[in-house]
Amino acid sequence: MATMTRVDARRLRTAATAAVAVAQRFGMVPVEPVILRDSNHVSVRLSPFAIVARVVVSKQPDDAVVGLSRELDVARHLADRGAPIVGPATDLPPGPHVHAGTALTLWTYVSHAPATDADAVIVGNALRTIHEILSTYAGELPAFTDAIEGCRSLLQDRSSLPGLLPIDRTFLLDQHERLLRMIAEGVNDTPLHGDAHLGNVLITSGGALWTDLESVCRGPLEWDLSSLPEESLVSFPSVDRDLLTGLRDLRSLCVAVWGWNEIDRGPDKREAAQFHLHRLRERTHAASTI
Repeated sequence: MATMTRVDARRLRTAATAAVAVAQRFGMVPVEPVILRDSNHVSVRLSPFAIVARVVVSKQPDDAVVGLSRELDVARHLADRGAPIVGPATDLPPGPHVHAGTALTLWTYVSHAPATDADAVIVGNALRTIHEILSTYAGELPAFTDAIEGCRSLLQDRSSLPGLLPIDRTFLLDQHERLLRMIAEGVNDTPLHGDAHLGNVLITSGGALWTDLESVCRGPLEWDLSSLPEESLVSFPSVDRDLLTGLRDLRSLCVAVWGWNEIDRGPDKREAAQFHLHRLRERTHAASTI
């Protein structure tokens, strides 16, 4: 297990404290915070209750509330129509709630195991159902390119990503421009999960349930498939293979940039950033020798 940094420990303490404080507002006592996951947000189970707080630790919680509100709206739309997701809390207000520099939402806790490659087919089937139900969502969703443009802004800001070597920054900027040109014309546009990888799937007694809808957006189907195992694609017979290949590269680019942007969060972030930069260099080199 990777060593926890002081930044990690402070972030987790802040999230747990906020989760308990909000739980107590609704009479949930006694409550013991159990950290389930630390990603873009911190997932905290409010034991012994079947509730999970998803906490955004931010210097600007009011900004985070906008995205959390959209996530809850999308989740309600999906849950009300029987989509295979982990739904918002129903016995108390799901939020968003703000506490001491954090913003959080409340979700139903379900007993589960993490998804693995062995679950690829049922994961793909569940994602296809989510896509079908999302197609009836009437609210506005951001373009998938918004997050990608955010990566370019970080790369162009020479004061950001201090751990990234200048030669690697130039390489990633060049690849960003190349890959955006590839998807500039003729891609389909549909509502997407936005961050569809196995880490956002729970395997339950009732099947695969998707979670973490904060990145819901509009874009090509292949963007959602770019982080899934090949076996998951059996549920999607109309995949554009060339586009999928390019979007897998673009996903690697984004993961590399996001990793360097949070390099002080610990060795896991650095390892992910280095892995995806190396992957992208290898693929670019292989393409140039064909």
